[in-house]
Amino acid sequence: NDKNLKPMQAMQIAQQMAQGRRLRIVEKALGKYTTLAPSDPEGWINLAALQLALGKRGEAIVSLQEAVRNGGEPARALIRKDRRFDSIRNTPDYQKIVPPIGTGLMDGLAAPLPGL
Repeated sequence: NDKNLKPMQAMQIAQQMAQGRRLRIVEKALGKYTTLAPSDPEGWINLAALQLALGKRGEAIVSLQEAVRNGGEPARALIRKDRRFDSIRNTPDYQKIVPPIGTGLMDGLAAPLPGL
């Protein structure tokens, strides 16, 4: 709750508490981190993974939305590779935020269109 807390200090607290499996404190520290460094998609991704592990699926979806909003396609790529989201990977909410690769307009074209 320190008003002078720096983003990296919040992340360090989260990491230390994670080692001790104090997940509620980790959640608070990651929440603080995302407040202090809202443009860091990895903070949002880590928060989403923890929220999902705590059974807070709706909150996890919101955090994933923030990760993508701040990190764009590179954030989507990180999320796609992150096994912590396997349990929701096939849900409509997840796929709206992180569509499977191969859902683009030009996908499936074997060769470029003539004249392009």
